[in-house]
Amino acid sequence: QGFFISSARRPATAEVLSPHARRSPAMDELLSTLFSTCGLKFPTVVIDKFLAWLTPLDGEFGRFTVLLRSAEMADDSTSQVDLKEFTLSGVTLRGKVTVEVPGLGEQELPINLLLDMTKNMQNKECDVDVRDIDFSENEHADEEIDESQITDRNFLMGESQVRDRDLFGDIGNVMAGAMSGGVMGAIHAAINLESVKTWARQEISEIINAKIRERLGDDAGDSESGSDDE
Repeated sequence: QGFFISSARRPATAEVLSPHARRSPAMDELLSTLFSTCGLKFPTVVIDKFLAWLTPLDGEFGRFTVLLRSAEMADDSTSQVDLKEFTLSGVTLRGKVTVEVPGLGEQELPINLLLDMTKNMQNKECDVDVRDIDFSENEHADEEIDESQITDRNFLMGESQVRDRDLFGDIGNVMAGAMSGGVMGAIHAAINLESVKTWARQEISEIINAKIRERLGDDAGDSESGSDDE
């Protein structure tokens, strides 16, 4: 008689062991450690872990501060990223920006950065493009004006008089924003979006490129290195 192993279980086992099955971040970390211990390169990473590398990320800009707290991709069909060559479009970093506005005190609002990231076989570093920044609602900030911080109530009626022009770097933009878009217009005008784009591009590039060097070393731009799926 002996033992009998049902063949009905084989497809499920094969699926679990398939090298193309979606790995969890914990499994990815284990495989990375094993490959590193054996002196091998580990070029692929699960998308969830890749996105987790990007935040938290804080930037101080004098008059305002950006705090990015989460990252996500619009396209959920990507499960793994090959660090030797990849193109990731529609990556969104979400967080908040706190800003000191004359007459309004410190206020905060949501901020979202839309990114594209690319790397080819011949280049050891990835390129980051900040395509857009918006202030649409997210889970990290309250869009409501914090009235407890308002120091000049006349500001809400467009009658604020700024006596110290050195209080704010480009006070003309702030006041123009107040006249054209009310309180939220003044807050938006106080944020230099080009500075945020430059900062985000540099910081995120450094984060990803450091991870690429950590995992691939001198093979970061070499198409001959192996894969964890081999």
